[in-house]
Amino acid sequence: KQWYQRRVAIPAGEELDFFVKGNMSLEKSSRQKPHDWIPEQGWEDLIKFGEVIPDAGDVAGMVERSGETWRAWSELDEPETTDLPNGIDKNLNAFQKLCLVKCFRVDRVYMGVTNYVTEKMGEKYVTPPVVTFEAILEQSSAMSPVVFILSPGSDPASDLMKLADRTGFGGNRLKFLAMGQGQEKAALQLLETAVTRGQWLMLQNCHLLVNWL
Repeated sequence: KQWYQRRVAIPAGEELDFFVKGNMSLEKSSRQKPHDWIPEQGWEDLIKFGEVIPDAGDVAGMVERSGETWRAWSELDEPETTDLPNGIDKNLNAFQKLCLVKCFRVDRVYMGVTNYVTEKMGEKYVTPPVVTFEAILEQSSAMSPVVFILSPGSDPASDLMKLADRTGFGGNRLKFLAMGQGQEKAALQLLETAVTRGQWLMLQNCHLLVNWL
């Protein structure tokens, strides 16, 4: 963890804690939110921001006095790539600016983090690796299962069938079973058969029977 923080210049301690958690206080600040367009939690985070990063100055006061300027900035398509109002960029590093962006536009944090990591570490750290089924097969063994952790709507069954055909495991050598209540016995029988006959077995919806697995 310490090596990673030094490498990408992410401050440890309060600043990192603030970025991850925001203002966790159960009591609202006595300082009233000056403008309706500011999110409730965003204002509380902004008050905390001033405590954690005092070098930024009284940002909450700036927002109160120059509300329309800050509103225009916060409503930009990409505020994380644009200079901050009141010229306070000169008082903040890139990570601190990201903390401030989060106070106003939580929806832009993902792209802000992506840009930050790209700048500090390189694009390869934000580019998803290209994984092929051939590469998965090459790294696997008959003694260990391959687990697919899927996003909603994705289904590797078609690609797996094509891989099976290319490697001589198509047709009757590839078996499927959708897991669910009462399928434990059937799954165990198919697994024993696959081991005995040298077949591939794909168990789908495994999250329904995690305890059995």
